[in-house]
Amino acid sequence: MWCVYATNCPAANGASFQSAFSNVGYKLFCDTDWVGSDMASVHSLSISDCVEACSTVNQYAGQSNRICVGATFVPQFINRTLSMSRVQRPSNCFLKYAISGYPRNQNAEEVVLVCLEGQCP
Repeated sequence: MWCVYATNCPAANGASFQSAFSNVGYKLFCDTDWVGSDMASVHSLSISDCVEACSTVNQYAGQSNRICVGATFVPQFINRTLSMSRVQRPSNCFLKYAISGYPRNQNAEEVVLVCLEGQCP
């Protein structure tokens, strides 16, 4: 049995919060999915862990012109068997180097976005 952590959607849609690691601001968007522009994918226990992964990538961005501007988080993919069957990766946090608009989620699973404040479309 898998525990899927609550995202507080739809009430949290548009909410701002900060990375605990870097004090950088992010905005959360519910029921939206940025497809493509993945720079990396990781397995996260929560949306907060996903944000910290994005912030950590940016700590090393000085050596590259690509930064993590946001992420797509799929809570149900905490179950790695499900994520492997759906996206062929044991990941639920997909870090993005580019984002555009707010396309509606077309997947069966809940999808939540976070974007770096100042980088949101």
